[in-house]
Amino acid sequence: MFESVTFKKGSYIVLEGQAELDRFYILKTGSAERCISRFFLNNSAIRECRMLEPGDLFGVISFLSKRPRMESVLALNDTVVYVVQKDIFGKFIQDHTDLALKIIRYFSKQLRHYDSIAASLSSKSPPEILIPQNIENLYTTGNYYWGKKKYHMAGYAFARYLEYGAVGRRAERAKGLLAKIRSSKTGMFPLEPKKSDHLRSYMTNQPIFMEGEHGEELYVIQSGSVRITKVHNGQEILLNVLPLGEIFGEMALIENKTRNSNAVAADDVKLLAINRDNFEYIVQNYPAMVIRIFEILAERLWLVYYQIANLFLTDPEIKIYDALHIQILKHRIQVSKNVPCTLHFTVKDILKFTGMDDEEGEAAIASILENNSNIYINPDGKICCMDVSDIIQRLNVIKRDSEVEKNILSSEYSTLLHKDAK
Repeated sequence: MFESVTFKKGSYIVLEGQAELDRFYILKTGSAERCISRFFLNNSAIRECRMLEPGDLFGVISFLSKRPRMESVLALNDTVVYVVQKDIFGKFIQDHTDLALKIIRYFSKQLRHYDSIAASLSSKSPPEILIPQNIENLYTTGNYYWGKKKYHMAGYAFARYLEYGAVGRRAERAKGLLAKIRSSKTGMFPLEPKKSDHLRSYMTNQPIFMEGEHGEELYVIQSGSVRITKVHNGQEILLNVLPLGEIFGEMALIENKTRNSNAVAADDVKLLAINRDNFEYIVQNYPAMVIRIFEILAERLWLVYYQIANLFLTDPEIKIYDALHIQILKHRIQVSKNVPCTLHFTVKDILKFTGMDDEEGEAAIASILENNSNIYINPDGKICCMDVSDIIQRLNVIKRDSEVEKNILSSEYSTLLHKDAK
């Protein structure tokens, strides 16, 4: 079904930045080393490298996201690889459902790894404690939202916490607060959505799931949008705003672990639920849907990869311009003179994306709005610009790269980035 190609020892199979996007590879025999240097510039001592063995995939993120290669792969000895071309991919996964699961496992592992680093950099805390191990995360999340007077969120977290059989002083407090929420004028949303076959319907601001909760379903957004957040160290961190067609909750499909983020309906939302029981059927009968899931996961990996680089920047205005640039790249907005655009983020969203506190971030935004007439806030609160190319021009790439290099070399987090996801 696909060709095999031999690479001599010391030759590169793929190169970082390469625009060859119509194929990915499976290592057949031999060994190779995959290295990513986007975060590390010219300092090879802290590059992220991993040994590849027969059966390992590479190049699949760029292949599915249609982005330039994120990695270089070097043959450590004479190595044979299978080349999987775009035109056979759909048929290939239909015939090899085990490979479809392997791709999702790989993406899931990398997303968990990068999300953990991004959240830890945002909150200035070590990432290990960001991966939930038990239901106590639900209590912590509920307590945070109670303090913020977001009672519908707190009520959901406390209710789920108690459902899992929590006992002790925290459980008693959760019971008391939950009773107050349920008896208040505002009350709380139903714990379960409206269901119809594989469809799930949620109202605006209704929680879909929370960090620490067990999950068994992956979701594809059929209408509306969903906010993905984390609560850590007294701070809510926005990881993403997912629109129509996006997927989330993919870890539940392939790992017996708790949710590692919060998902909330940003407006009225309808979701298609996919679980272990129907996944193989969907792969075999709806390969186009599975490929779309893969493409979304690959695109999300690309985004969080660039977000981590943004979090290493220290100048607030450069961080904001860089974040706007990432959004332009994400949405593949044409970069040419006098092309206007409306970005998906509000001011609060962009500050959470960059990990800045409100005071510092709002001052930087105010300075940008005062000194750059190209950027403005529309009546819906979204960030807009009249000329996309102006943002690119104002983002001083040399200064940005020098800041990244300076901060990575001095950062305690540099050691995280050469470790593979666990």
